[in-house]
Amino acid sequence: MADPKGRGKGLGLPASFTFILGLAEVVGGLLVLAGFFTYVGALLLIVVMLGAIYFKVFVWKTGIYGSNNNGWYYDALLLAASGVLLTIGAGAISLDALIQ
Repeated sequence: MADPKGRGKGLGLPASFTFILGLAEVVGGLLVLAGFFTYVGALLLIVVMLGAIYFKVFVWKTGIYGSNNNGWYYDALLLAASGVLLTIGAGAISLDALIQ
């Protein structure tokens, strides 16, 4: 979110979209961290990770480990973790559990 114009140029996307993308990543991470609206946070992170994997695999043609560890294995791990949170929720020790 520090340089949305430069980031957008590198991705071939408008600066406003990259700002929204960064905001979704931060908000999703904070929601998951707090255990508040965990399903929404996990869904936001799933969308972000699917986009990251798409760019790394199909646009930049990066392998799973890539060169200099810039592959998409970490993105796939975060996608799987977000999928688990989306299916089972935050758990007993979370703000979601306190609200219910």
